[in-house]
Amino acid sequence: MTSSVRQARTNDVPSIHRLLDYYAARGQLLPRSLDELTEHISSFTVINEADHLTGCAALEVFTEDLGDVRSLAVRDTAAGGGYGLALVEAIDPQSRPLRL
Repeated sequence: MTSSVRQARTNDVPSIHRLLDYYAARGQLLPRSLDELTEHISSFTVINEADHLTGCAALEVFTEDLGDVRSLAVRDTAAGGGYGLALVEAIDPQSRPLRL
């Protein structure tokens, strides 16, 4: 199947929330509320396969020279498929103009 990586949109918020909640319930990620996700949706990148959200990640900027990849999650059924790497590679160019 072909996957596509793109900037997240507001209509992705429910799917991102479900994915992050899955891992938060297992203690593997910090939970994020729907309101928080909506507020920060512009920092998220998503990967889709067959029109279904397969993974997400966000670039969080803390200071002028410090940032972090946050909320990196991939559906457990897609683990090992290179989706996490694809998300990080998509975020990396976003960090370069910021000198992070």
